[in-house]
This record gives sequence, structure tokens and C-alpha cells, in this order.
Amino acid sequence: MSVEKLLERFTVMYGPPKTTDERGFFREYIDAFEPFANEVIDRTATRILYTHQYKSWPSISECVKAAQAIRADLKAAQQTPLANRRKEREPLSQRQVREILAKHQDQVQRACREGWILGLVDFVRDQHRAPMPEERAQLRQNADFVQRAATGEEHLGLIHGGLVRLANAMLLRRDKLLEEMAE
Repeated sequence: MSVEKLLERFTVMYGPPKTTDERGFFREYIDAFEPFANEVIDRTATRILYTHQYKSWPSISECVKAAQAIRADLKAAQQTPLANRRKEREPLSQRQVREILAKHQDQVQRACREGWILGLVDFVRDQHRAPMPEERAQLRQNADFVQRAATGEEHLGLIHGGLVRLANAMLLRRDKLLEEMAE
């Protein structure tokens, strides 16, 4: 995500900035995010949208603090010894996944209603925990993309046919999981 996309998201949520120099206002945000990678900017936008408590635009300092914290988290994750990363990536058993999901029934019910239950189950299996708000938002976006791909709304270039079949298989897996959870 670019800074421009972050500014678009903020404009949707907080309205146009209340200033006589909108261009200068946006330039300040663009300059503040200059040192950050797109992944950090994307995660910062999502975190701010979930944590900012006012109807007004978040301050640049609030955004920079969030971006610095996210960058530090990403850097720490990259520096985790490979042996630990492999151990963390071993998927949980179905029983272990169910135990974690049982503690987060509100997320499970919402994921079932909104169609991202498959992503939730896979996330818990792989990460050994329930997702944070920004991760849940990404799971919803992923599920929406799969739905659009399966229905042909999203054209996927030369590999379109294969990815449509894959998306349909994922939706079948999701539906089977929903049936199992309803029992």
C-alpha cells in the first residue's frame, strides 16, 4: 500500500481534512511516511483505523509511532532464529485449533456470517493464536478476493482458469467447514 492509499482510507473514515491547504496537509503525511516500507504503511493504516478514538484525522505523530512499532515488530520477527520460526510454523492439530477458537466464539460467529471462517481456521492453525484486528481485516479481504475470483468478477490474467478452480475449491472447503461447525 502506498501513502496515497492510506490517505484515501483516512479520508473515507474521517472525511476531508479541515484545512485551507489540503495539498500541504497531505504532503506532511506523505513526508512523514517516506522512511517506511509499503507493508509497514499498510499495517499502520489498518491499526490506526482500528485504534484511533476520535472522528478527526489521526495526528502525524500518532501515525509515525504506530509505523515505528510495526516496523520494529516486523524486524524482530525477521530476526527470530530460523529454528524457532520453523517450530512456530508447525500447524496445530484440529483439536488444538478448536480449543483456541472456543475461546473466541465472537470471532468465529462473525467469520461464519461474513464468509472468512476458512481463513480464520487456517490462521489459528498456522499462527497458534487468534488474529489481531488488522489481521482479521486482511482475512476478510482475502475471503472477498476468493469470492470475486470464484465468481469471475476478478480477472486473474493468463492463469485465470486455474485460479478460479482453486477459488471454488476453497469455497467448497469453507462450506464444508461451516456445515461441520453447525453440527
